[in-house]
Amino acid sequence: MTRSTRLLLALWLAAAGTVGASAAEPAVAPATPAEPPAGQRPSDPSQSEVDRQDELRRAEIEKLEAEIDGLRLQNQALGVQTRRWSAWLGAIGGVTGALLTFVLGFLGWRLNTLQQSRARQDEKLSLRKLEQDRFLEREKQNLGLYKGLGDENPRVQLAATSVLLERLSTFRERRSRGEEVSELETIERPTIILVLIAVIKESGEETTTHRALRKHIADHLVKVLDAAVPAGGRPPEGSESPLKAYDWQYANLAEVWWEGVDARGVDFFRANFRNAGLARSSLQRAVFYEADLTDAVLKGAHLEGTSFYGAHLDGARLNGATSDAATVWPEGFDPVAAGVESS
Repeated sequence: MTRSTRLLLALWLAAAGTVGASAAEPAVAPATPAEPPAGQRPSDPSQSEVDRQDELRRAEIEKLEAEIDGLRLQNQALGVQTRRWSAWLGAIGGVTGALLTFVLGFLGWRLNTLQQSRARQDEKLSLRKLEQDRFLEREKQNLGLYKGLGDENPRVQLAATSVLLERLSTFRERRSRGEEVSELETIERPTIILVLIAVIKESGEETTTHRALRKHIADHLVKVLDAAVPAGGRPPEGSESPLKAYDWQYANLAEVWWEGVDARGVDFFRANFRNAGLARSSLQRAVFYEADLTDAVLKGAHLEGTSFYGAHLDGARLNGATSDAATVWPEGFDPVAAGVESS
């Protein structure tokens, strides 16, 4: 039986006792008792019973009130705890909702990032495929041009040479302007240079047409390789000659016009420079071992540290050229008599 039920039952018993006591009284008032003797007060049994019942009811009521107060305090405590739990649950719910929103947002952002990355990769693959197709097509064109260099028709040879030199010239101009150069152009450039150098190295009986073609290639290679130093200028300190990256041994450079060329440290072993124009050229530390410089023009050339060991300098014009103690001359050659000055 719960406390609320016991409380209602006690109130009902108290009310029933009062009604019962009232019903037990006689309808006719009793006769007035005789006066008790002086000094004595007669006892009233009915009144004593009523007082005892009142005491019991008051005690029961006080007990019930105490229980009611206890229930009220418990309800208050439960209310505070309930509000506390409600606050905690609300906070937890808010945090959970925010966390869920963050997770969903992050997942959405990540998915979008992956999609964009995939799109960029697809675009890069497409561009790469396009670049490969262009490279293959360009290679086919270059092979045709290389074959044209060996064609029997001089016009075909000259046309192929002009196209290849133009490609090198375009590469040089774009790079000098700071423009972006494609990977294809960067790859094909050294191949074109090596092929053209191979043409000027061809041995055997030389025809007039081949001599003109060879000179045309040699003269323009110096320009497209930025190996020509302007009049009055000097190569940058600490730099290397652009020609040094390639093989010039046995090269047939007869009659080339390389005035002001930067050929520092280049190996011209057994190269042919007959009647070549090398005035004002920077030839420091260059190697002309057994090279043929007959009738070559070396006026004002810088020959410090240059090796002419075994070279042919018959008829070479060296007026105003400079040399130092490290310069190696052919056996029996007199540089002073040839007009060479000491630097």
